[in-house]
Amino acid sequence: MDPQFQAQVIQRNLVAGEDVLPSFLAWRRMGLKCALVTLVNIEGGSPRALGSLMAVSSEGHYAGYLSGGCLESAVAVEAQQCIREGKNKLVRYGNGSPYFDIRLPCGSGIDIFIDQAPDDHIAERLMDARRTREAVSHVTNLDTGESRIEWLPQAGGSTSRMDGVLFRRAVIPTLKVHLIGAGPSMAAIAHLLSSVGFVLDVATPDRATRSDVRNFGLMAREISDPNQAITTEVDLWSAAILVFHDHHWEIPVIQTLLRSACFYIGVLGSNAVAEKRISELHDLGISPESLTRIRAPIGLIPATKSRLSLAVSVVSELVSEAKLHGFVM
Repeated sequence: MDPQFQAQVIQRNLVAGEDVLPSFLAWRRMGLKCALVTLVNIEGGSPRALGSLMAVSSEGHYAGYLSGGCLESAVAVEAQQCIREGKNKLVRYGNGSPYFDIRLPCGSGIDIFIDQAPDDHIAERLMDARRTREAVSHVTNLDTGESRIEWLPQAGGSTSRMDGVLFRRAVIPTLKVHLIGAGPSMAAIAHLLSSVGFVLDVATPDRATRSDVRNFGLMAREISDPNQAITTEVDLWSAAILVFHDHHWEIPVIQTLLRSACFYIGVLGSNAVAEKRISELHDLGISPESLTRIRAPIGLIPATKSRLSLAVSVVSELVSEAKLHGFVM
């Protein structure tokens, strides 16, 4: 299989498209030499965050991006040269760069580190950490090229940063969404979340909703009481969306979520329903501080009238909140 096509096959959704390591390891298994290129410093603005990656093969194929499209071809050529020479390199582009013919439209300057012989085992361990929902830091010495993996505490956000000659690139779990409820909007929201590439757990007491979700090629768990709504750990990189019209289900589920590390709790309903819900939770002893964690009415688009607009509204709000926490770039 052509290596470039191989990379395209691997990138099945937007989240997968941000992860270059599957392409890197696929090219390595094909016997190609590969480099990993990391954005390690930004002066001014940048369309990409610190720690963004590209993978480049010895044949010039690449995955990932470090700019808005103005640098990638040049970076691939530079990385190929490093592979041929067997030397790592720290390269400046934009303001202050010796490459006067390659300019960044924003007028900023960025530094990239080209590791022409990264450790396959470290790449595999980073992928394993994603799968097991462990937060780690990929630490690289920019002088020697030596790399190691360190554990990160359950602290929010991306902590990618320079630390002397070390660059610490944070690798955090893929955002997980617990979607709980019933009705036509459930399948639309589930479909959009799945298309983005978030980890998804759908639970509903409603047979018609389960059928609707299955029509999108997705699975939904059957639940018969609120205590079955959450069956796995709700970690820091988890969000919850509640879509109930029968609101007596909501209260016990929300109580469970408020005891978790969940960073986002969005609940469907009108302003009047939201006020009644807050009053009931307050009467049950939930503190005002905890109640502020609930986002209701859910969504960025007011007064949506279709499941299309509601799904886009809900997912947009979720992604916006995730970006504020540093969970998406």
